Amino acid sequence: MAAIARSEQGPQQRVVAAISTPSGAAPIASSVAGVRALQRAVGNRATGRVLAQRRVLARRSPHSDKDLLAMMQKFRKKNDHLTEAEQNKIFWSIKKATDSDEVAWKFFDYYSGYLGAGHKIKKWEGEELAGMRAKTFLANTKPDDDTYIDPAVLLLPDESLGPLLLHEFAHTAHHTNVLGNSDYEEGEAYGVEYFYAERTGDSARMPKIVNIITNAGARWGRQQEKATKENFRVTYVLMKELAKLTSAGSSTLPALAGKSAADGRLMSADFVSGFNSLSADLQTLWNHIKANLSSFGSSDVL
Repeated sequence: MAAIARSEQGPQQRVVAAISTPSGAAPIASSVAGVRALQRAVGNRATGRVLAQRRVLARRSPHSDKDLLAMMQKFRKKNDHLTEAEQNKIFWSIKKATDSDEVAWKFFDYYSGYLGAGHKIKKWEGEELAGMRAKTFLANTKPDDDTYIDPAVLLLPDESLGPLLLHEFAHTAHHTNVLGNSDYEEGEAYGVEYFYAERTGDSARMPKIVNIITNAGARWGRQQEKATKENFRVTYVLMKELAKLTSAGSSTLPALAGKSAADGRLMSADFVSGFNSLSADLQTLWNHIKANLSSFGSSDVL
Protein backbone atom coordinates (compact mmCIF):
# COMPACT_ATOMS: atom_id res chain seq x y z
CA MET A 1 0.00 0.00 0.00
CA ALA A 2 1.95 2.95 -1.26
CA ALA A 3 1.72 6.31 0.45
CA ILE A 4 -0.34 8.89 -1.40
CA ALA A 5 1.57 12.03 -2.27
CA ARG A 6 0.34 15.19 -0.57
CA SER A 7 0.41 18.75 -1.80
CA GLU A 8 2.74 21.20 -0.08
CA GLN A 9 -0.16 22.49 1.99
CA GLY A 10 -2.88 19.86 2.23
CA PRO A 11 -6.07 19.90 4.31
CA GLN A 12 -4.19 19.01 7.49
CA GLN A 13 -1.95 22.09 7.23
CA ARG A 14 -4.81 24.38 6.27
CA VAL A 15 -6.99 23.30 9.18
CA VAL A 16 -4.08 23.55 11.63
CA ALA A 17 -3.60 27.12 10.47
CA ALA A 18 -7.30 27.80 10.85
CA ILE A 19 -7.43 26.68 14.48
CA SER A 20 -4.03 28.03 15.54
CA THR A 21 -3.54 31.01 17.74
CA PRO A 22 -2.30 34.20 16.02
CA SER A 23 1.26 33.40 17.07
CA GLY A 24 0.96 29.89 15.66
CA ALA A 25 2.16 28.47 18.96
CA ALA A 26 -0.62 25.92 19.50
CA PRO A 27 -4.02 24.84 18.19
CA ILE A 28 -7.15 25.71 20.12
CA ALA A 29 -7.36 22.16 21.49
CA SER A 30 -10.00 23.19 23.97
CA SER A 31 -12.34 24.15 21.14
CA VAL A 32 -14.63 21.26 20.28
CA ALA A 33 -15.56 22.89 16.97
CA GLY A 34 -11.91 23.39 16.08
CA VAL A 35 -10.94 19.80 16.82
CA ARG A 36 -13.95 18.44 14.95
CA ALA A 37 -13.04 20.56 11.94
CA LEU A 38 -9.61 18.97 12.02
CA GLN A 39 -11.15 15.50 12.32
CA ARG A 40 -13.33 16.06 9.27
CA ALA A 41 -10.32 17.18 7.27
CA VAL A 42 -7.73 14.58 8.21
CA GLY A 43 -9.40 11.86 10.33
CA ASN A 44 -9.06 10.86 13.97
CA ARG A 45 -5.61 9.30 14.03
CA ALA A 46 -4.10 12.23 12.11
CA THR A 47 -5.89 14.66 14.42
CA GLY A 48 -4.09 13.14 17.39
CA ARG A 49 -0.77 13.52 15.63
CA VAL A 50 -1.46 17.11 14.67
CA LEU A 51 -2.45 18.06 18.20
CA ALA A 52 0.67 16.38 19.57
CA GLN A 53 2.83 18.24 17.08
CA ARG A 54 1.24 21.56 18.06
CA ARG A 55 2.47 21.45 21.66
CA VAL A 56 -0.29 19.25 23.09
CA LEU A 57 1.82 16.67 24.89
CA ALA A 58 1.06 13.00 24.33
CA ARG A 59 0.43 10.84 27.41
CA ARG A 60 3.64 9.06 28.42
CA SER A 61 2.38 6.87 31.23
CA PRO A 62 0.35 3.68 30.67
CA HIS A 63 -3.38 3.65 31.29
CA SER A 64 -4.82 1.68 34.19
CA ASP A 65 -7.44 -1.08 34.20
CA LYS A 66 -9.90 1.58 35.34
CA ASP A 67 -9.03 3.67 32.28
CA LEU A 68 -9.50 0.62 30.07
CA LEU A 69 -12.94 -0.10 31.52
CA ALA A 70 -13.94 3.54 31.00
CA MET A 71 -12.81 3.34 27.37
CA MET A 72 -14.80 0.13 26.98
CA GLN A 73 -17.95 2.04 27.94
CA LYS A 74 -17.21 4.52 25.16
CA PHE A 75 -16.70 1.57 22.82
CA ARG A 76 -20.14 0.23 23.78
CA LYS A 77 -21.80 3.56 22.94
CA LYS A 78 -19.95 3.91 19.64
CA ASN A 79 -20.66 0.32 18.63
CA ASP A 80 -24.25 -0.03 19.82
CA HIS A 81 -25.06 -1.87 16.59
CA LEU A 82 -23.34 -4.85 18.22
CA THR A 83 -25.17 -6.84 20.85
CA GLU A 84 -23.97 -6.67 24.45
CA ALA A 85 -22.76 -10.25 24.13
CA GLU A 86 -20.75 -9.35 21.01
CA GLN A 87 -19.26 -6.31 22.71
CA ASN A 88 -18.28 -8.43 25.71
CA LYS A 89 -16.76 -11.07 23.43
CA ILE A 90 -14.56 -8.46 21.75
CA PHE A 91 -13.60 -6.89 25.07
CA TRP A 92 -12.53 -10.10 26.77
CA SER A 93 -10.69 -11.46 23.73
CA ILE A 94 -8.60 -8.28 23.47
CA LYS A 95 -8.09 -8.06 27.23
CA LYS A 96 -6.86 -11.65 27.39
CA ALA A 97 -4.57 -11.35 24.36
CA THR A 98 -2.92 -8.16 25.60
CA ASP A 99 -3.10 -8.90 29.33
CA SER A 100 -4.85 -5.52 29.71
CA ASP A 101 -1.80 -3.80 28.23
CA GLU A 102 -1.65 -0.36 26.63
CA VAL A 103 -2.37 -1.96 23.25
CA ALA A 104 -5.86 -2.80 24.53
CA TRP A 105 -6.52 0.82 25.47
CA LYS A 106 -5.30 1.98 22.04
CA PHE A 107 -7.56 -0.59 20.36
CA PHE A 108 -10.73 0.52 22.11
CA ASP A 109 -9.79 4.17 21.81
CA TYR A 110 -9.53 3.81 18.02
CA TYR A 111 -12.91 2.10 17.76
CA SER A 112 -14.57 4.54 20.17
CA GLY A 113 -13.65 7.83 18.58
CA TYR A 114 -12.65 11.24 19.83
CA LEU A 115 -15.36 13.75 20.71
CA GLY A 116 -18.01 11.54 19.17
CA ALA A 117 -16.19 10.72 15.94
CA GLY A 118 -14.06 7.65 15.32
CA HIS A 119 -14.42 4.26 13.73
CA LYS A 120 -16.42 1.10 14.32
CA ILE A 121 -16.28 -2.66 14.08
CA LYS A 122 -19.02 -3.56 11.61
CA LYS A 123 -20.47 -6.86 10.45
CA TRP A 124 -20.87 -7.74 6.79
CA GLU A 125 -24.42 -8.55 5.80
CA GLY A 126 -26.39 -9.94 2.87
CA GLU A 127 -24.73 -10.06 -0.54
CA GLU A 128 -21.58 -8.39 0.75
CA LEU A 129 -21.17 -11.10 3.38
CA ALA A 130 -21.76 -13.81 0.77
CA GLY A 131 -19.16 -12.25 -1.49
CA MET A 132 -16.56 -12.04 1.26
CA ARG A 133 -17.20 -15.62 2.30
CA ALA A 134 -16.72 -16.68 -1.32
CA LYS A 135 -13.29 -15.02 -1.12
CA THR A 136 -12.72 -16.71 2.28
CA PHE A 137 -12.29 -13.30 3.94
CA LEU A 138 -12.82 -13.25 7.70
CA ALA A 139 -12.27 -9.51 8.08
CA ASN A 140 -11.06 -6.45 6.19
CA THR A 141 -9.71 -3.07 7.30
CA LYS A 142 -8.53 -0.09 5.30
CA PRO A 143 -6.13 2.50 6.76
CA ASP A 144 -7.81 4.97 9.14
CA ASP A 145 -11.18 3.31 8.56
CA ASP A 146 -13.72 0.91 10.04
CA THR A 147 -13.07 -2.80 10.44
CA TYR A 148 -15.53 -5.16 8.75
CA ILE A 149 -15.91 -8.73 9.95
CA ASP A 150 -17.77 -11.90 9.11
CA PRO A 151 -20.22 -12.26 12.05
CA ALA A 152 -18.99 -15.84 12.39
CA VAL A 153 -15.64 -14.65 13.74
CA LEU A 154 -17.43 -13.57 16.92
CA LEU A 155 -18.01 -17.28 17.54
CA LEU A 156 -14.28 -17.99 17.59
CA PRO A 157 -12.68 -18.79 20.94
CA ASP A 158 -11.09 -15.81 22.67
CA GLU A 159 -7.58 -17.09 21.98
CA SER A 160 -8.28 -16.81 18.23
CA LEU A 161 -10.53 -13.75 18.10
CA GLY A 162 -8.22 -11.42 20.03
CA PRO A 163 -5.17 -11.93 17.77
CA LEU A 164 -7.35 -11.68 14.65
CA LEU A 165 -8.82 -8.34 15.73
CA LEU A 166 -5.36 -7.04 16.63
CA HIS A 167 -4.21 -8.05 13.13
CA GLU A 168 -7.00 -5.87 11.72
CA PHE A 169 -6.16 -3.04 14.12
CA ALA A 170 -2.60 -3.05 12.80
CA HIS A 171 -3.98 -2.42 9.29
CA THR A 172 -5.53 0.86 10.43
CA ALA A 173 -2.04 2.39 10.55
CA HIS A 174 -0.86 1.14 7.17
CA HIS A 175 -0.48 3.06 3.93
CA THR A 176 -3.28 3.21 1.39
CA ASN A 177 -2.70 0.23 -0.90
CA VAL A 178 -2.36 1.41 -4.49
CA LEU A 179 -2.28 -1.51 -6.98
CA GLY A 180 -0.91 -3.83 -4.31
CA ASN A 181 2.30 -1.83 -3.91
CA SER A 182 2.06 -1.97 -0.12
CA ASP A 183 0.98 -5.60 0.26
CA TYR A 184 4.27 -6.14 2.10
CA GLU A 185 2.67 -4.47 5.13
CA GLU A 186 0.68 -7.67 5.58
CA GLY A 187 3.90 -8.96 7.09
CA GLU A 188 3.54 -6.58 10.01
CA ALA A 189 -0.15 -7.42 10.55
CA TYR A 190 0.55 -11.15 10.51
CA GLY A 191 3.55 -10.61 12.77
CA VAL A 192 1.30 -8.89 15.30
CA GLU A 193 -1.27 -11.69 15.02
CA TYR A 194 1.39 -14.38 15.40
CA PHE A 195 2.82 -12.74 18.51
CA TYR A 196 -0.59 -12.59 20.16
CA ALA A 197 -1.61 -16.08 18.97
CA GLU A 198 1.54 -17.41 20.64
CA ARG A 199 0.65 -15.44 23.75
CA THR A 200 -2.91 -16.82 23.90
CA GLY A 201 -1.81 -20.36 23.03
CA ASP A 202 -3.62 -20.61 19.69
CA SER A 203 -1.44 -23.47 18.46
CA ALA A 204 -3.80 -24.19 15.55
CA ARG A 205 -3.52 -20.70 14.05
CA MET A 206 0.24 -20.22 14.45
CA PRO A 207 1.37 -22.75 11.78
CA LYS A 208 -1.28 -21.39 9.41
CA ILE A 209 0.22 -17.92 9.73
CA VAL A 210 3.72 -19.30 9.13
CA ASN A 211 2.41 -21.06 6.02
CA ILE A 212 0.86 -17.82 4.74
CA ILE A 213 4.15 -15.97 5.17
CA THR A 214 6.17 -18.84 3.69
CA ASN A 215 4.02 -18.55 0.56
CA ALA A 216 4.00 -14.75 0.51
CA GLY A 217 5.34 -14.65 -3.05
CA ALA A 218 2.46 -16.68 -4.43
CA ARG A 219 -0.06 -14.75 -2.37
CA TRP A 220 1.11 -11.15 -2.90
CA GLY A 221 3.63 -11.37 -5.74
CA ARG A 222 7.34 -12.06 -5.98
CA GLN A 223 8.21 -8.36 -5.76
CA GLN A 224 6.53 -8.20 -2.34
CA GLU A 225 7.87 -11.49 -0.99
CA LYS A 226 11.16 -10.41 0.57
CA ALA A 227 9.75 -7.30 2.27
CA THR A 228 6.66 -9.18 3.51
CA LYS A 229 8.74 -11.91 5.15
CA GLU A 230 11.17 -9.40 6.60
CA ASN A 231 8.37 -7.27 8.05
CA PHE A 232 6.82 -10.36 9.61
CA ARG A 233 10.06 -11.50 11.22
CA VAL A 234 11.15 -8.09 12.48
CA THR A 235 7.66 -7.39 13.85
CA TYR A 236 7.55 -10.64 15.78
CA VAL A 237 11.00 -10.15 17.30
CA LEU A 238 10.28 -6.50 18.11
CA MET A 239 7.07 -7.40 19.92
CA LYS A 240 8.89 -10.16 21.82
CA GLU A 241 11.68 -7.80 22.91
CA LEU A 242 9.19 -5.17 24.07
CA ALA A 243 7.30 -7.85 26.01
CA LYS A 244 10.57 -8.85 27.70
CA LEU A 245 11.23 -5.21 28.56
CA THR A 246 7.73 -4.89 30.03
CA SER A 247 8.20 -8.04 32.10
CA ALA A 248 11.78 -7.49 33.30
CA GLY A 249 11.82 -3.70 33.50
CA SER A 250 15.05 -3.43 31.52
CA SER A 251 16.70 -4.80 28.37
CA THR A 252 20.22 -5.73 27.26
CA LEU A 253 19.53 -4.50 23.72
CA PRO A 254 21.43 -1.28 22.93
CA ALA A 255 18.31 0.09 21.23
CA LEU A 256 16.39 -0.27 24.52
CA ALA A 257 19.07 0.95 26.89
CA GLY A 258 17.59 2.93 29.76
CA LYS A 259 14.02 1.96 28.90
CA SER A 260 11.56 0.85 31.61
CA ALA A 261 8.62 -1.52 31.83
CA ALA A 262 6.29 1.42 31.21
CA ASP A 263 8.28 2.26 28.08
CA GLY A 264 7.78 -1.30 26.89
CA ARG A 265 4.02 -1.00 27.24
CA LEU A 266 3.87 2.37 25.54
CA MET A 267 6.20 1.41 22.69
CA SER A 268 4.21 -1.78 22.00
CA ALA A 269 1.02 0.25 21.71
CA ASP A 270 2.69 2.89 19.55
CA PHE A 271 4.07 0.21 17.24
CA VAL A 272 0.86 -1.75 16.70
CA SER A 273 -1.16 1.44 16.18
CA GLY A 274 1.38 3.44 14.19
CA PHE A 275 3.41 1.28 11.82
CA ASN A 276 3.62 3.89 9.06
CA SER A 277 4.92 6.62 11.40
CA LEU A 278 7.31 5.03 13.87
CA SER A 279 8.82 7.14 16.62
CA ALA A 280 12.58 7.64 16.67
CA ASP A 281 12.92 5.03 19.46
CA LEU A 282 10.87 2.45 17.58
CA GLN A 283 12.70 3.10 14.31
CA THR A 284 16.03 2.60 16.09
CA LEU A 285 14.78 -0.68 17.56
CA TRP A 286 13.38 -1.80 14.18
CA ASN A 287 16.67 -1.05 12.44
CA HIS A 288 18.70 -2.88 15.09
CA ILE A 289 16.55 -6.01 14.88
CA LYS A 290 16.48 -5.94 11.08
CA ALA A 291 20.29 -5.75 10.95
CA ASN A 292 20.72 -8.57 13.48
CA LEU A 293 17.83 -10.95 12.81
CA SER A 294 19.99 -14.07 12.87
CA SER A 295 21.00 -13.35 16.45
CA PHE A 296 17.45 -13.55 17.83
CA GLY A 297 17.06 -17.31 18.12
CA SER A 298 15.65 -20.10 15.97
CA SER A 299 11.88 -19.65 16.19
CA ASP A 300 9.74 -21.04 13.39
CA VAL A 301 9.22 -17.52 12.11
CA LEU A 302 12.97 -17.06 11.56
